[in-house]
Amino acid sequence: LAQTDVNIGSTGNVAADERVYVTRFEAMLDEATTVGVSVRAGFGTASVPTASSSGIAGMIASHPGLVPGGGFVCGTGSGVIAVGGLGEEPRLTSEAATTGNLHIVVSFFTVDETP
Repeated sequence: LAQTDVNIGSTGNVAADERVYVTRFEAMLDEATTVGVSVRAGFGTASVPTASSSGIAGMIASHPGLVPGGGFVCGTGSGVIAVGGLGEEPRLTSEAATTGNLHIVVSFFTVDETP
């Protein structure tokens, strides 16, 4: 199935006074997939940021077409690679992984920034 603006970071919503810090993002396609798959992950309260040729605020990672059996990794889990705005969740939009599976791994932590 194609995914549109799916919350990939938690089972609930990030509170308005919390911020998400991502330390690793991984997207992998299994070899059974028969077509390339685009993947975009970013921060938002309802959607992934729109792609732009002049830079994209709120983006975690993006790839225009993963090949079957391939993928990419950003970060090692030991340092911060992306920071969301207050109340924003990590979200994913992707094409369908036809006859196969898209595997997403994201590591992050949240910080309560209540004054």
